[in-house]
Amino acid sequence: MLTWLDNIHARLDAAVSEAYGWPADLAEGEILERLLALNLERA
Repeated sequence: MLTWLDNIHARLDAAVSEAYGWPADLAEGEILERLLALNLERA
């Protein structure tokens, strides 16, 4: 992947984590678990 694209992706990930109030260093599995929990709350 291109370096500039990697940088943009990392900034976007950090912004999303901040918006949810989550630590920026969560593992992918933990992110998916949290998103599922949020989805189930709203259903």
